[in-house]
Amino acid sequence: MSAHKASLRAHYQALRSSLDRSARSALDRRIAQHVLDCCSGETFDRIAAFLAFRGEPDLTHALQSFHRRGHRIYVPVIGEHEMQFMAWTPDSTFALNRFGIAEPVEGEICSAQQLDRVLMPLLAFDADGRRLGMGGGYYDRCFAFKREMKTSAPRMTGIAYSIQQHEESAGLPDDPWDVPLDEVITEQGLVRFIQP
Repeated sequence: MSAHKASLRAHYQALRSSLDRSARSALDRRIAQHVLDCCSGETFDRIAAFLAFRGEPDLTHALQSFHRRGHRIYVPVIGEHEMQFMAWTPDSTFALNRFGIAEPVEGEICSAQQLDRVLMPLLAFDADGRRLGMGGGYYDRCFAFKREMKTSAPRMTGIAYSIQQHEESAGLPDDPWDVPLDEVITEQGLVRFIQP
């Protein structure tokens, strides 16, 4: 991990953690509503999301709504170096993994290639769709096929607070293996990116 990326991660983690509980709750409701609005009218079956951890936006309201509408929802289950997606329902039983992130104890596994849309967490994003994650590389490894096969599916949607946008003109540092975002949803709404 480069010192520059480590510094950026520490900065944006602290920035995200600085939101107080009441402000965060209001922002989470707005983000969840934008997620639902952006996905309404779209035809999709399998959607991957995440369970909030260390200040990430809480998408529970959106996930419950998707479940009621009949969509199949999956959340990450992290192995030593790989990540899978396991079925989530409001009745799922969870256990904490080695990072302290909640994961379903059991359920159907969905491959990354079978997903229609991925709602993914991040520490920072920039105007070109670059994403700075926690540094484990799980999403980039899991969705490397998108770069290799030049496929547009699944749609990669970053979920963040607007304060997580990196405004410097140089943008976020990226590596050849990074999988870019198609769009990001914040409490301010949807921003789409044009990929080369």
